[in-house]
Amino acid sequence: MPESEFNLLPFANQVFHLLEAVYVCGQSYAHRKKLEQGAGPIDRLLNWIKVKAWHRRRKREETDWALELSNFRAYLNAARLVTDPKTKKDGQPFLPTASTPDAKGRALGTPYDASLLQFLIRELRVSEVDAYEYPLALAEIHYLSWLEREGAIRILNAFETEFEEYCRVENEKAAKLAEEKPKET
Repeated sequence: MPESEFNLLPFANQVFHLLEAVYVCGQSYAHRKKLEQGAGPIDRLLNWIKVKAWHRRRKREETDWALELSNFRAYLNAARLVTDPKTKKDGQPFLPTASTPDAKGRALGTPYDASLLQFLIRELRVSEVDAYEYPLALAEIHYLSWLEREGAIRILNAFETEFEEYCRVENEKAAKLAEEKPKET
């Protein structure tokens, strides 16, 4: 969920979701899939014991949950590639993109995460298990580079980005001057 929506949740819910994320991310996809697909009773018991032990350790320690939430948000932001200049934040990897006027077909209609997984499996020949373990920002860079090579998007270089920013600033100045200019009758 977007950070702005997450921040509106009650603090206890934010902590709960943080604990769930750490639990899920602390296990490999292969291990989670094994538990889902009918792991034996011993595997489930061992997993249950590990989870209970983790919760007991966590309860014994004093934890600054606000700091932990902030650290996890920073961790997530550092792993997410930003392609839209309007949503760029300091500390996040930035790779600006633009549509191409002569792009083949229409933009993909599937959710972005599903498209990314399909790309890893189909184009990079990564197994399903490895696709779920693939570093997110690296997968996004490979995917966007592939889309550019296919002619679906354009990745902007530093000159193009600076030129677009310069044009935006100049347009704002021109609009201000037009507003301030007295109207002739």
